[in-house]
Amino acid sequence: MFKSVFLKFVTWLSLIILFSLFILATVISSVVTEHINTHKADDIYKTAKLFSATVEISFSEKDEPFAALLSLDEKVASEIEEHIAGLEEAGAFIVRADGLVLFKTQNVEDKVPNQINKEFLEEVWLLQAGNPNAASSILIEDKYPLSFSPINIDEGGEESDGFVFVFAISPNRAQLLDATTQTVLMSCIWVMLATLIAVYFITERMVDPIKRMSDAAESYAKGNFSSRIDVIGQDEIAELSSAFNQMAEDLDRLEKMRNSFLANVSHDLRTPMTSIAGFIEGINSGAIPPEKHPYYLNLISSEIHRLSRLVSQILDISRLESGERRLHFAPCNICETARLVLISFEAQIEEKELDVSFEAEEDSLYITADADALHQVLYNLCENALKFSFSKGRLQINIEKGEKDTVVFSVYNEGQGIPEEDLPYVFDKFYKSDKSRGLDKNGVGLGLYIVKSLVESHNGEISVSSEYGKYCRFALSFPSAEK
Repeated sequence: MFKSVFLKFVTWLSLIILFSLFILATVISSVVTEHINTHKADDIYKTAKLFSATVEISFSEKDEPFAALLSLDEKVASEIEEHIAGLEEAGAFIVRADGLVLFKTQNVEDKVPNQINKEFLEEVWLLQAGNPNAASSILIEDKYPLSFSPINIDEGGEESDGFVFVFAISPNRAQLLDATTQTVLMSCIWVMLATLIAVYFITERMVDPIKRMSDAAESYAKGNFSSRIDVIGQDEIAELSSAFNQMAEDLDRLEKMRNSFLANVSHDLRTPMTSIAGFIEGINSGAIPPEKHPYYLNLISSEIHRLSRLVSQILDISRLESGERRLHFAPCNICETARLVLISFEAQIEEKELDVSFEAEEDSLYITADADALHQVLYNLCENALKFSFSKGRLQINIEKGEKDTVVFSVYNEGQGIPEEDLPYVFDKFYKSDKSRGLDKNGVGLGLYIVKSLVESHNGEISVSSEYGKYCRFALSFPSAEK
């Protein structure tokens, strides 16, 4: 129904406020009504008691039976009129036990009949029988609060000689209730307006960053990752904005690495293919003499192997991410695997005249791993260490038992190292810290990503520490296995 978060929020909040104000108005009206009824009933009951006492005192001085009385004398009537005038909007009448009305105040002459019906008096008698001093909330015409007090001329009589009734003439409580309701409604309207104004500014502050995120997301979809969201405050919206900006930075960095990867791959594919094509063309055309064919064929073979390694890395990434590469886990001696990997780099070690040390806590330490994957991980790390080592520098491999029943493999080299700002990204896909390609002429930024993916598939952990221009150390931790 609503496409805007702002409209949804305002609509639901308005409905909640209206419902709450309705409940509040109902409660206030009920409390006011109850208060008015209680206060009015108390006043008219006291007045009724006063009038009945006045009649009893006045009539006790006469010899005439109350049941034969047709009207009150002027003195008593005048006194009652005087008292009733002090009670706002009230009237009174006095009736004999047989229902004959002996007296009515002037303001109720047209509202009270001269003869009260038997059913009404019987109800009064029933109330009096339960409590001779009771005050009733009987209503005449369903709108006049009424109380009564019995007239007992003869104290020994079983029944009252008559009753004094006092009741409110006009329903002034309705007027007060209307005024109260209007006041509550006006208050509600002002509260509603103030709330909506506050909600507008609050929701605008909440919705505006979301709108800007939506606009930024559209630009990201088009490949433009330059948009950022202003982070204001420290609430959840600020956290979301910060996370969104971090996502944009990661996407921007990934896009740059992807572009760099494509450029590197293009270069690494084009260069050997150009060399291969040139050598083959030279051989076929006779430009290269036959006695030099073996030399150039070796160069062609080297370039083909270089292409093969690049394609293998790309295929490894594809298989790892799609889950197609199946790993066969079995107990593997990581010490033996590390020795074989180190021996395979003998030529490169001698060429750089490196000071190599190999230290293992035991001759055999086993982990549960895929043998080929483990060899690839150790080979890649050692190859990197050799590639970036200083000539005549130190290369050290350590294997030892770690905490919590683990085996830790580490490779340390003195060399170029990794800049501190690059450390968080060395395991990212396509990332190359040697952007000038001065030392790493063949890499495309996939080796360490593959290493990290394979280590994690073995429930292991990998970390790196480095000081740029001095050293670099990679450490692997695998759960140990019993042979």
